[in-house]
Amino acid sequence: AFNPDGRILAAADLRGTVMLWNLQTRRPVGAPLQTHHLVNSVAYSLDGETLAAGNGDNGTVGLWAAQSHHLIRTVRTGTGGPVNSVVFDPRERIWPPVAKLGRSSYGACRATSSSRRSTAAPALCLALPSAPTGARLPPEGSTGR
Repeated sequence: AFNPDGRILAAADLRGTVMLWNLQTRRPVGAPLQTHHLVNSVAYSLDGETLAAGNGDNGTVGLWAAQSHHLIRTVRTGTGGPVNSVVFDPRERIWPPVAKLGRSSYGACRATSSSRRSTAAPALCLALPSAPTGARLPPEGSTGR
């Protein structure tokens, strides 16, 4: 995931480490974020102050302070299944509709899960992101009209 100004890239590995990279210097930014779980998805809040990391093991989303790299809190989806996609939506709308996880001044953090117990969204749409403005992105081959 890229931060809002496009200068920092957040990338996760299979061991649960999230690294932030300065794209101009090609060097890490601070210490890695250690989630201790597989991370399927990362997303920046629109103001760039918070980074969400979707857990691929136990259905949680870690909310991290992007500057200090401190864990703000962990939010449970209630499904127990892996979180396949996280997105921040300032308008309280998201496509596809998914379970609401948390709210603060930067908008809502929401996540999808592939768990069969989840009624969040069809599997076909799980990884579909929203645009930075909160607008929906149409499926491939569609004009969105």
